[in-house]
Amino acid sequence: MIKKGLLFILLSTLVVSCKVGPDYRSPRIVMPCHYSEETPILKEENIATWWKNFNDPFLNELIQETLSGSFDLRLAMEKVCQSRSEYWTNFTSLFPEIEYAGSSTRSRLSQSVIGSRLLGPVYQDFYLAGFDAVWELDFFGKFRRGVAAAYATWQALDENVRNVKIMVVSEVAKTYTLIRSYQNQLSVAQDIVLLDVERLNQAKELQKSGLSNEQAVENAIAKLESDSSSVIIFKTLFKQSIYSLGILLGRAPETLVCSFNSLKNIPSTFGLIPAGLPSDLLRRRPDIRAAERNLAAATEQIGIAVAAQFPAIALTGSTSSYSANPIQGANIGFASNTLRDLFDPKSLLWGAGGLITGPLIDFGKRSAAVDAQISLRKQAFIFYQQTIIKALQEVEISLVAYFNEEKKLKALERQEAANRKSLELIKDLFDAGLTAHTEVLTSQEKLLNSINTRLRSQSDLAISLITIYKSMGGDWGCSYSP
Repeated sequence: MIKKGLLFILLSTLVVSCKVGPDYRSPRIVMPCHYSEETPILKEENIATWWKNFNDPFLNELIQETLSGSFDLRLAMEKVCQSRSEYWTNFTSLFPEIEYAGSSTRSRLSQSVIGSRLLGPVYQDFYLAGFDAVWELDFFGKFRRGVAAAYATWQALDENVRNVKIMVVSEVAKTYTLIRSYQNQLSVAQDIVLLDVERLNQAKELQKSGLSNEQAVENAIAKLESDSSSVIIFKTLFKQSIYSLGILLGRAPETLVCSFNSLKNIPSTFGLIPAGLPSDLLRRRPDIRAAERNLAAATEQIGIAVAAQFPAIALTGSTSSYSANPIQGANIGFASNTLRDLFDPKSLLWGAGGLITGPLIDFGKRSAAVDAQISLRKQAFIFYQQTIIKALQEVEISLVAYFNEEKKLKALERQEAANRKSLELIKDLFDAGLTAHTEVLTSQEKLLNSINTRLRSQSDLAISLITIYKSMGGDWGCSYSP
């Protein structure tokens, strides 16, 4: 008897090892050998925490707060926890399901029925205690495919956590850069307004002395009002950016305003662009890795749909209660009319059997389900290819933006230096009485405008650098499995 049981288990194991449907293989993607833009120089330090290259302690604090407080990041991590639980749910389907059952009933028989005395006492008790077990054997790999698909989905969501982390960190760095940019441009705009006020006062004095006319005064007023409106615009953008930063950090926006009372420079850095081959994107970018895992899950789903076309075989029957099916009873347990005899050996009952179900006529429903899963797998592969191409596009766009903005910023810095030198020369001429004060004011405004232009370019350069880090994968080597 024991030998037959071992033989049965061995044969069951051999049969269970069969799986229908396609097995997943990682797709081979042909990648370009290099980027079309010039190859940058890589500095290895702090590559995983790239934001520290800006040398801004406050920015570092904000990003650390983001990693613990971001709503988007916390939601993504909770989805990973959910997926892990769903994976375990699928994994347990490979094993028997055992349930305990117990019942106690008391009933009264009618004495007005013919032959009621033959049915026993008027009041009858019934007690049941036992265990039910059902084990559907995975002959065709339906459950194993489900486990593999659930695991691949879990991995995809884990990669999505990294992707969300990269996005929120990049957004915090960009928003912080914009805040500092608007703050500095606001300061320059306020200085320009002060020059406009001085120019207006000077025009009024010249009009009183008869050396100018009313048109000059009106022009000065128009210039003052125009520049004052620019101050209002920068104040609005400054406050809006702070409030946007608050949402990214996961806290009330108004609590951040006081943190930006002092004026600080725009984060800037040169020569810290990550280098690498385009093929590195397959390893670095979590969105590509997530797309590949979703492709694996879609492939396993085909096997699940194919297995549904074959019979399902279970080692035991249903778990109906004794009162509903007295013949079957519990798979193993005890039943008695008295509680004291419930666990007596004479009260033992058990039942064992097998169950096989399978499709006979479904008018092509299961075949259509297979075709649908095949289509979903093709969609996943197309999305995987699209994600790679988009990643290459983002890198190329960010690189060309950075390199050209870097050249532009250097030109604007030279322009600012020339305007500063010109102002010094005009001041010398004014001190010597060789030019009017209006020329000094005009030169000062020209310098301030060039500073504003340089600030915008400096901000654009920093944002381009942040975009490069984001497009190339951000937190290389980091893992965020809960």
